[in-house]
Amino acid sequence: MGGTKCVCVSSTSRDTTDITKDPTHEQPTTAFGSALLAGENVVSRSPISRKSNIKTTKLAKSTATSSLQSGPSKTRSIRTSRMEHIKSSLVKRGYSMRAAKAVSLALRRSTRNLYDDKWKSFDQFATSKGFSAAKATIPQVADYLCHLRSTWNLKSSTLGTYLAAISSVLTMANGIKLTKVPELIALLRSFRLKNQQKRFRAPAWDLNIVLQHLTSDAYEPLQQADFEHLTQKTLFILALATAARMSEIHAIDFNCITFDSGNNSSAHLGLRWDFIAKNQLPGQPDRQFHVPALSSVLGAEDTEDLSLCPVRALRLYLQKSKPRRQGFKRLFIPLLRNTHTEVSRTTISF
Repeated sequence: MGGTKCVCVSSTSRDTTDITKDPTHEQPTTAFGSALLAGENVVSRSPISRKSNIKTTKLAKSTATSSLQSGPSKTRSIRTSRMEHIKSSLVKRGYSMRAAKAVSLALRRSTRNLYDDKWKSFDQFATSKGFSAAKATIPQVADYLCHLRSTWNLKSSTLGTYLAAISSVLTMANGIKLTKVPELIALLRSFRLKNQQKRFRAPAWDLNIVLQHLTSDAYEPLQQADFEHLTQKTLFILALATAARMSEIHAIDFNCITFDSGNNSSAHLGLRWDFIAKNQLPGQPDRQFHVPALSSVLGAEDTEDLSLCPVRALRLYLQKSKPRRQGFKRLFIPLLRNTHTEVSRTTISF
């Protein structure tokens, strides 16, 4: 008790095969079951191997630390963004940082994000060719557009977006608007002419067939048509007469629709006060739609064409929808996306 404790294993122990074969041999037992003695290779632990493991661990830590210190920092790999190029160019021209920041935010956020992606692509191309994107020349920009055309087979309208993104930076630096350069305009025009040489593809649907279907017995007489067919016809010919976006059709205010007095009256449609169109500029007044009646253009004998009058369909629609206490937004949204599909399916066998 209190002394040094150790386990001694004889090096001249008998063969284990002899022990197992000896029927008279009994293994020592304790209250915890059989007490088995471990072999020499398990009990003995060399202090030399432990020291070598410690040295190996320290060496690995020092190597990892040195590799982190010698590796490139994240800030070195970050490229200068399009917005930073614009602000730095304006500051060099004498603008204050506050004014430069305000000028760089002249576009909408969606447009800025789109231009940032296009500029990043041009910056990578410039790095691979060994020149600076912020100091690119017109021939280098033309070479980049040709590269996009040959690699991705992009259309001229898409390439125009790339050119506008590059021009938003270089115009602030040297005052040259790339979208007005005659050589680049001619380059995009050549791409457009090459696209027009492709085989003509007929449209997926025919407007004449759809209009003839809207004059069939399912819709006429319109006063006796069910509310679903009335809504489909009103929606289609109203969208055709106004050329409005889908979001603008949704935003038509039920209480802002007025009609001129007289038989040849026109319909005036207003949008909700909180609606902002996708292409509406700041300070631009809200868009309104004025739809004239077809009776002011056609004669009284053109009954088939007069049945497609949007003002006539809109009047009947408002009369039938008024007891329902619903506006255009609730009635048009469920039918707006599938009206064209349903009409097309119906007119297949027309």
